[in-house]
This record gives sequence, structure tokens and C-alpha cells, in this order.
Amino acid sequence: MREQSPPIYFEHDDRNYMEGADETFEGKLWRRDGVAVSVRCVHKTFSHYFEALKCSGFNKLPSFRELAVTKEHWDLDPDFFGPLKGYPLHILFKVKVND
Repeated sequence: MREQSPPIYFEHDDRNYMEGADETFEGKLWRRDGVAVSVRCVHKTFSHYFEALKCSGFNKLPSFRELAVTKEHWDLDPDFFGPLKGYPLHILFKVKVND
């Protein structure tokens, strides 16, 4: 739910994090070579993910990490990755099967 500008944006019609839950958003991702790729996402909140895990039989909280621009990304191409600095790009969940 960041401003609508390269290198990534989704048309969120001024919906915020909570208002956009369960909505499908059209957007674009720019490759480093400048080519824009059309994409679509369904916005989910952390509550959605944790409830889905609970409904799937996981009774322990997973470990998770918000993946973002790293020093290696910045060193590779600061002009491209700069606008994404400080934003979570993905969430990595690690869940264990219950004993």
C-alpha cells in the first residue's frame, strides 16, 4: 500500500492496509531492465495468515520474517532498489508440523 510509482505499485484506490483486505489489486512490477510487467495481488493481513494456519491445524505460532531490500540489493542497483527501501516486499513463514 505504497505510493503508485515504479519500481512496484498496485492500484489501491486510496484504500489503506485494513480497508484493502481481501481485495484484488492490479499493478505493475518493473524489471531492472526497465520493462514493466502487469501483476495482480490479493491483499491479506497478518490476521488472515495466522487464522489460515490455525484452521489448517497448526497450533503454534510460526516464525516469520518480513523480507525487504538488503545491503546486497542496494549495492547492486541503488537507483532501482532505493524507492523500495524500508518497505516489506514479502513475508517468509516457517511452520512446523505439530507433534
